[in-house]
Amino acid sequence: MNFFSKIVIFSLVALPLMAWSKGGKLDKIDEAGLKLLKSGKTFVWSKRQKNRTWPHMVFAKIVDMKPVEAMAFFSDFERHRTFIPGMIHSQIARKISNTHIIVKFVLKVPWPINKSAYTSGHFLEKIEGGGYRVRWYYVSGDDTSDVKGFAAFYPYEGKTLMRWENDITPKNKFFAGFFSKKVVNDTKTTVEKIVDAMQTYKRTEARSLSEKVVDLEKTLRK
Repeated sequence: MNFFSKIVIFSLVALPLMAWSKGGKLDKIDEAGLKLLKSGKTFVWSKRQKNRTWPHMVFAKIVDMKPVEAMAFFSDFERHRTFIPGMIHSQIARKISNTHIIVKFVLKVPWPINKSAYTSGHFLEKIEGGGYRVRWYYVSGDDTSDVKGFAAFYPYEGKTLMRWENDITPKNKFFAGFFSKKVVNDTKTTVEKIVDAMQTYKRTEARSLSEKVVDLEKTLRK
């Protein structure tokens, strides 16, 4: 995986516009996309944007767990380094409130740069229809100038439909432009790794996951 692809995948940064983050769980997903999801595969949609280096990306995948369980797992930010490839550090830097959290991440990247650090803010939300969402926004970073994105977890046929959207502007637009197609495939792979980690954790750490769910529900009630 190249350096700029990792930036797209792992930079959880930049507050999305409210309208942008309120897309329905099946927005952009047609009948063919639903069939793909039900077969266990990942739905991918991307669109080039005017005056933007990389496309806006939408991914969706069905997760064999409850939405609140998926949210509880994903919002444990300090565990990200244990299941996201290339991430060597993930630490909560500050809690502005129980549902507004600033996190510092460090990625291992190819020579000669070696490491890339960034800090992002995250909002934890319970949304309509029994779903949950993490929205992220940019605080600081070595290689990005703007990103908006979110991961949402919706109930779907007794399981969870995970929807991941990301829209990023790299600082080095000229060099990054050569990787505009590859970043979509790399991001898809990472989304799949996250889903695999969620399902494995549910199978092997059921008690711990239940505790995380209790903690999350308390947090969202405050």
